[in-house]
Amino acid sequence: EIVLPASLNADGFGIGWYDADDDVPCVFTSITPAWNNRNLARLADRIVSARIFAHVRAATPGSVTNQSNCHPFRAHNHIFMHNGCVAHFARLRRRLVVDMRERAFNVVQGSTDSEYCFALFLDRLAELRAAERRSALGVDR
Repeated sequence: EIVLPASLNADGFGIGWYDADDDVPCVFTSITPAWNNRNLARLADRIVSARIFAHVRAATPGSVTNQSNCHPFRAHNHIFMHNGCVAHFARLRRRLVVDMRERAFNVVQGSTDSEYCFALFLDRLAELRAAERRSALGVDR
């Protein structure tokens, strides 16, 4: 009998990287285990980058396993990945997005807490940049 560890991380994987001459990242994700994906082996032989992100996924029990939920997530020139889970996420999700800008909210394609955290990060980053622009112009809100 084969006994597998509880946290095998077999619910997908992803890699993201930036080419040397481009600030827009490339991302490849799959719901297959990383060790069983022929395309990953082919890509790994060809990708040359100083900035590579890699993530293996162990889905939260009860969550959907699909490609939209595989990390890393990409929006504009940013890549994001997260390990672990946000406690009580199902109860917090609505409050996280209530004041979120449309552009950040529309980044979410899946249902993971990690992707909502990424959208929240993008929203706060946009808020910070807007405040910096106002400050540079000497304009209050």
